[in-house]
Amino acid sequence: MMLWRGLHTRKCAPRTMRRKGWPRRKPLSSTLRLSHHPRLWLAALAAFLGAALALDSCRKQSGAGGGQASVPVVVGQVESRDLPRTLSSFGQVLAFNTINVTSQVGGVLAEAYFQNGQHVHKGQPLLLIDPRPFEAALQQSQAALARDQADNELAHIQARREQELFAHQAATRDELDTSLARAMATTAVVKADQAAVESARLQLNYTRINSPVDGVAGALLVNVGNVVKANDTPIVTINQIQPIYVSFTLPQQNINEVRDLQTRHHLTVLASLPGEKFQERGELTFVNNQVDVQTGTFTMRGTFTNADSHLWPGQFVNVVLVLDVQRGAVVVATSAVQTGPDGQIVFVVQEDMTAVVVPVRVERNVGEVAVMRRGLQPGQTVVTDGQLRLEPGSKVQIKSRAPLPPLEVSPAAASTPATASAPGATSKSQPASTFAPAIAPASGRAPGSGRAP
Repeated sequence: MMLWRGLHTRKCAPRTMRRKGWPRRKPLSSTLRLSHHPRLWLAALAAFLGAALALDSCRKQSGAGGGQASVPVVVGQVESRDLPRTLSSFGQVLAFNTINVTSQVGGVLAEAYFQNGQHVHKGQPLLLIDPRPFEAALQQSQAALARDQADNELAHIQARREQELFAHQAATRDELDTSLARAMATTAVVKADQAAVESARLQLNYTRINSPVDGVAGALLVNVGNVVKANDTPIVTINQIQPIYVSFTLPQQNINEVRDLQTRHHLTVLASLPGEKFQERGELTFVNNQVDVQTGTFTMRGTFTNADSHLWPGQFVNVVLVLDVQRGAVVVATSAVQTGPDGQIVFVVQEDMTAVVVPVRVERNVGEVAVMRRGLQPGQTVVTDGQLRLEPGSKVQIKSRAPLPPLEVSPAAASTPATASAPGATSKSQPASTFAPAIAPASGRAPGSGRAP
């Protein structure tokens, strides 16, 4: 081909170029012929043989040591624990009582005996309405009472005199009846005056406003010196925060279970602020009588002692409702459970340091802890990290041992005795099972039991 192209080019070239010596190409075979370069041929052969020997050596080494290589892994222990069965939700803190303090009489606000945001006690003086007009009204009522009492006494004296005269036929029947009627009328007037005095005294007492509950006072809404009207704008708002409510919702499919368990034992409610680990512990005291048709949820309310005032009205909290406690649950870290072709599996480390695949079934997850229904036994060692390099029967090297992650709700927090039940609540015996009540029978304590450990 190359020769033909060269001849063709030579024939087609101009005659002047052929005369000057058109360069003729050498055949390709002559430039690459190794027989003309023996050193190049020997170098290529040596390189080929060296690569083949190196590849064969690597294969032999890989085949000889592949079954003995150990895979470094992190392991954990299968344990048996008492595990609370819970339902989680979000809730809001509500004041146990919210009192809008208003004046029952009109007048000038003379004094305020508290500071904004101050903790106040039941019966503590809060406000004073100018009492002078009411003191004058009381004195006026008392004077009218004294006058009418004198008239009443005179009327009774005259009635007795008329009776004596009528007995001696010195007075007519008409005169006697008139005196008796006047005595009765003055007696009624005295009673009316006594009621007026009590009303005036009550109005005077209304000028001194005391706190109706133990709580926290809000901001003073009417400054001292302003005129307030009777039963008009609130002057201050007091929130009772000891005890305190936490309101939350759950899906409607849980309502029957919650109501059934509530009739058997007290249910614990745990509340914690976002980002905090410790939990306030209270008792479920209210389940709403209907489901919200718009959201498909029902409202519940827990009562907390809130002794340290950690919960504050209006806060949003994480809520955990403890239904019961599963005794002796087999648990393992969720990172140990893998998904295989036929379902969930766990790599179990044998005594000879080999990993075997065990099919398992997870009942539920509680945070980073998986509750096993079948497949594992307490005391077994399982792989929690490094499963990607494992095969059934692989040798393992334990790099470290990871403890079981802490539970979201400790059994101690769930099993603390709770408070007295609401009036009219009935108690039923719980059938024997692996689940135990999260709360023991009522012991007559105040609502809630403080903070969970």
